[in-house]
Amino acid sequence: MRLKLIIIFLCSSIFGTEKFIGEVLKYQAGFRFFSAGEAIISFDWDTLAGDSVYFINADIKTNSFLDRFYRIRDNIKTWISPLNFSLKKVEKNISEGKYKKKHRAEIDYLSNIISYGHKKLNIQSFVFDPLAMIYKLRNNFNTQHFPKEITIYDMGKIKNVLFKIEQIEKIKVPFGEFECLIISPYSTNTKKLLKNNGQMKVWFTNDKKMIPIKIEQITNIGTMVMELKEYIP
Repeated sequence: MRLKLIIIFLCSSIFGTEKFIGEVLKYQAGFRFFSAGEAIISFDWDTLAGDSVYFINADIKTNSFLDRFYRIRDNIKTWISPLNFSLKKVEKNISEGKYKKKHRAEIDYLSNIISYGHKKLNIQSFVFDPLAMIYKLRNNFNTQHFPKEITIYDMGKIKNVLFKIEQIEKIKVPFGEFECLIISPYSTNTKKLLKNNGQMKVWFTNDKKMIPIKIEQITNIGTMVMELKEYIP
């Protein structure tokens, strides 16, 4: 344990940033007319195969009311590079209604291979996790870098995604009222980016912190909205 702490300390000194370390985002989730549950996302250091890496953990669950109709218990663990936020390992345990899925993948950039289950995918460049993109977009943010095209890996599939700044809007959430930049992902080809023809938007505070205070996604059962209720820097 002591050695692990020393490695983490040295890593933080080398990379010179602790911008998101210790950050916790707590959201209330719901649809237009009723509350659905909550989501908690945390960001910290961890070690992977002896290397210090960033670690993101996300828990999403429905409340007791919605559990009776559509129970959600999702957990996502993501290990990413402190150098460029590229994906190194991901574990997903998805439980949404009758749909159950476990997925584990590791990326070997020396061999340019993603391994998951008994399958392998060849890659040509760095790949990024959808959840980690929240932090990659926030890191050294510059409007001149948009539109930004990123290669995403998610549940055995690789997609090229174009992120665009939609507009600036002032909104109010339980955590407060903020002027925000709205950023949305788009497919770079004719293939669907999200299942069920869903669309997604993220509201980032228009300041240096770029806190994601609202996330909206169209699903097959309606528009899911996650609004920030607590922020631990």
